[in-house]
Amino acid sequence: MFDTLVFNGKIYTMKRENEIFSAMAIKNGKIEKLYEKNPKNPEKIAKQIIDIKSKAILPGLIDCHVHFMTTAISKEIGIPISEMVDGKLEPSTLDGIRKKTQDYAKTLSPKQPLLFRGIILPSIKEEHLPYNEQIDEWFPGRDVIFMTIDGHACSLSTQGLISLNVDPKDHNGVLTEDMEEFDMDKIMNLIKRGLNLGTILSGLKETINDAIKFGIVGIHCIDGFQKDAKSDITLRFMQLFGGKIPLYLREYPQVRDVSQISFISKKMRTPRVGGCGAWELDGAVGARTAAFYEPYLGEPYNTGAILYLHEELLRDSRKAYKKGFQITSHAIGTRAIDQLLDVFEQVLTENNDLENKQRLRIDHFEFPTKDAIKKAIVKLNLLVVPQPGFNWINANYLGMQTYEKYLKPEIVALQNPLKTIVDMGGKICGSTDSPIQSLDPFLQIHGMVNFPIETERISVYQAFRTYTYNGAYATFEEDTRGTLSVGKLADFIVFDEDPFEISTEELINLKVNATYIQGKLVSKIKMGRWAFFLKLLFSKRRKI
Repeated sequence: MFDTLVFNGKIYTMKRENEIFSAMAIKNGKIEKLYEKNPKNPEKIAKQIIDIKSKAILPGLIDCHVHFMTTAISKEIGIPISEMVDGKLEPSTLDGIRKKTQDYAKTLSPKQPLLFRGIILPSIKEEHLPYNEQIDEWFPGRDVIFMTIDGHACSLSTQGLISLNVDPKDHNGVLTEDMEEFDMDKIMNLIKRGLNLGTILSGLKETINDAIKFGIVGIHCIDGFQKDAKSDITLRFMQLFGGKIPLYLREYPQVRDVSQISFISKKMRTPRVGGCGAWELDGAVGARTAAFYEPYLGEPYNTGAILYLHEELLRDSRKAYKKGFQITSHAIGTRAIDQLLDVFEQVLTENNDLENKQRLRIDHFEFPTKDAIKKAIVKLNLLVVPQPGFNWINANYLGMQTYEKYLKPEIVALQNPLKTIVDMGGKICGSTDSPIQSLDPFLQIHGMVNFPIETERISVYQAFRTYTYNGAYATFEEDTRGTLSVGKLADFIVFDEDPFEISTEELINLKVNATYIQGKLVSKIKMGRWAFFLKLLFSKRRKI
């Protein structure tokens, strides 16, 4: 007898397009049998019967690029600034930012550092972050950080500059990633002053609950910002508790030297390293630090910044590859993408591995040339991890149009060539880059299917594959997860509406009715944070 029979549904296996079953038998957390038609007398073949009532079922989703601990921390420290209100991004002026942030600051202790994130600069009339003189006037004597939505530029109060050991004399408080004073290590130390175990636990609970709400069962966690990996609070927390969280977490430490991360790599299912932070080659378009060959509009001497020297990147990539690590690296602009491809090509060629057996990734890959696409996909077999929801927002939200404001039209036309990659046989892995964007996967799926460049749109099936099979493939788990197939884990989600039957314009509004991991319904965490902490302490540990 089976443990569970899920029947009377539309089970999309995602193994191949249009493969649909009506019922699924589960035993010991795995799929034992799939039925084209509902079996008769279901109560005789399973202990538990779940009637899906003709709803659609898909494999549980996997988000392949989430700053997991930063997402949790940001739930409790600071607030997002730019938000959609009646179809327009607000606040739209620096004075609007002042009003919103001053109201929030009143709820906190005067000694607590203030973090305000998610500012979309093109939507602000003045098109710049608040200067330190303005911040000082709004929040006298306080440590304050304002950060753009991409996290690649920030501005600080005079006290904030002093806390970062930056001389405030003749300084307007604005820091971008290409500046020597921009030190994420010090910024994180400043933010940590407002943290304690209780706030981390509260943010973690909320992040896990968001994942369950969105049907996300697996997350590739891009963590670690501090130069001393062992003192990094995000990596230490993941070392202790990542394997006890009721989701499949797969850690990618943002640490250049893999010899520094043995304390956490021992906890991993397979060795992985990279992401953003210390592994990012350039900045972002919004901060005008993504690296191109052509200058930004209105800035004839600014072509962005290469943040990771070629020789250093090659050295660290060789070392990581030799030790068996999967490597991923942030590259957005055309120049940064070319540099990363050159390094990966050299490493893979030296090791006679153009098949890319260690499944090296390139995250973002936003403005590649046609030659770069061919090199990445056809020659090197790299995995690509973009966030097309941002492209859709950029094109459709009044006040955005970041690319159009800062880049030449011929560069804008290169953005995220999804269909070209898929047609070449490449694997796109779905991701949100949370907290840069919401953890909502349906924004990204909507962005793939309704991509601003119509010729680069992919199908609904192809978009969901990026969040199912491809996500599992990215961490060498395609044999156990990613499709609803006999022998694989029974990780699945139930939708309120069938994503393959609604109009493509409605994909952004998809809702998950229920999330199951290994055949068991996963409920949101309702217990208090300290009860949650005790549960983590005594939970069985899994590999991350």
